[in-house]
Amino acid sequence: QNCYSDLLFTSDQQLVGFYLFQHNETTTYLMQMFVEKSFRKQGYGHYMLRHFEQKSKELDARSSFLHASKMNQQAVSFYLQNGYVILDEEMDEPDFPRYFMFKNLER
Repeated sequence: QNCYSDLLFTSDQQLVGFYLFQHNETTTYLMQMFVEKSFRKQGYGHYMLRHFEQKSKELDARSSFLHASKMNQQAVSFYLQNGYVILDEEMDEPDFPRYFMFKNLER
């Protein structure tokens, strides 16, 4: 599997956020996406997610998967609003449930 990452900075070189993903034939797995707290609720998360999905399509991915902590309802809601669906609920560690989420990128 190939790993890719991207960083987003402001014009004065402040880190806004980043994402990291793996690509495997026709799928991508969003391993991590982070937006610095002071930049949240300003559209940067949407921008980075769209950028990730575009890069995925350029790599011929037809679908995207990710895990989101069930305890982080803000993140779960964000991904649901952006077209991801919950496929399964898993336990990362005891008492740490997470959702396995999917999006079809061929639309």
